[in-house]
Amino acid sequence: MNPSVEVPKKRGGGFAKEVKLSKDLATLLECDKIPRYEIIKKMWQIIRSRKLQDPSNRQYIMLRDPDMQLVFSEAGTDRIKAFSMMKYLKAHITPI
Repeated sequence: MNPSVEVPKKRGGGFAKEVKLSKDLATLLECDKIPRYEIIKKMWQIIRSRKLQDPSNRQYIMLRDPDMQLVFSEAGTDRIKAFSMMKYLKAHITPI
């Protein structure tokens, strides 16, 4: 193989692949299709801007926002652990 010839890398797989969002999650994130890594990124922007992180224990997210309650309705509680967020979000994500 000639080292001067660059082989183009394949892009768009795994977390970079676009997914379709449920109606509730699309309303919260204000888009219909988005890469998986962008979902978490936007969720943290929303959590920080709406001050939804529990001040007494910052590893928890408080679900006092009506849009967040729709998305995390199956949690059955008023707060969730931040690291378990994707567990609830995967029900709202469909591969394209």
